[in-house]
Amino acid sequence: MVLVAAVSRTHAGRRLGEVIGDARITCPIYSSAVEALSSGCDVFVEYTKPDSAKANVLAAVEHGAHVVVGTSGLTEQDYAEIDTAARQHARGVLGVGNFALTVVLMQKFAEMAAKLIPQ
Repeated sequence: MVLVAAVSRTHAGRRLGEVIGDARITCPIYSSAVEALSSGCDVFVEYTKPDSAKANVLAAVEHGAHVVVGTSGLTEQDYAEIDTAARQHARGVLGVGNFALTVVLMQKFAEMAAKLIPQ
């Protein structure tokens, strides 16, 4: 997997590695999702807020990207519109809202399993 772009209004125009202190990460930071999508990607990962997430997902699908949606709070109507667009553009969209909670649960379950399964 190669990270090709990041989005941040406050750090736009810089390289991600500069911002997080890892010179190996050279992808540019853009001020908007639409701007970042112009650089091209296979998969767009959306973790923002519901008021901007739907527009970002629809833009990504229209730019030919598959999408992972980690944002919580999208409505059934939002997902219906996203589904229509995804089908029109033959793109996959994976909705994993509340992803942080899911990760915490997976870690806890792994710890529990590790006591019973040593390898």
